Amino acid sequence: MTELLALPDGRRVLRLPGGAPAAFCLVEPLAGAVLVGTPRFDAALLHALPPVRFIVYPSARSASDVAAWRDATGARVVAGIGEPIDGPVDERADGTIRITGRLDFLSCSGATRGTIALRSKGPPALVFFGPALSQAHGWPRLTPDARDWSWENRVIGALGIAALEFDYAFCDDHGAASRIGPRAAPQVAAAIETLS
Repeated sequence: MTELLALPDGRRVLRLPGGAPAAFCLVEPLAGAVLVGTPRFDAALLHALPPVRFIVYPSARSASDVAAWRDATGARVVAGIGEPIDGPVDERADGTIRITGRLDFLSCSGATRGTIALRSKGPPALVFFGPALSQAHGWPRLTPDARDWSWENRVIGALGIAALEFDYAFCDDHGAASRIGPRAAPQVAAAIETLS
């Protein structure tokens, strides 16, 4: 596990081992640990994590061993409406679901039918975009992918993302060259504007 971010308010972001797509653990003092995507189930990894209360799947692409993670943690599983997760889902993020007053979900369909983002409101604000954006080569940006459910939906959704205020961003293809923040929003907005 690699700690990517530690904030004075106690929030931390950990990158879980296991390759691509990336899986993260958001340690949230008010909500407990939230897994954002899951790698293959690993009991040793589970025991190294703080108690997991929620598992969020931004898309089916980051959903490995869903039932095993849910059974081992007892966590509630959240995914987007219409997203075909191979395993049990307790709640579908429909715009009204919140984990706490600080954690909510944003619809980002396009990469897949039901892609969602998890937002931890700040300050500073963090957003886990899943496959909605790509950050393999620096700041998150909108990049076409042959697996896209709808490129048009991704572009329309990106306009909403460009209007968001956030300080740190995390995506499915997070890697060594990825930039996460601070002040990620202006960088993301500038990259999206180059599309128009």
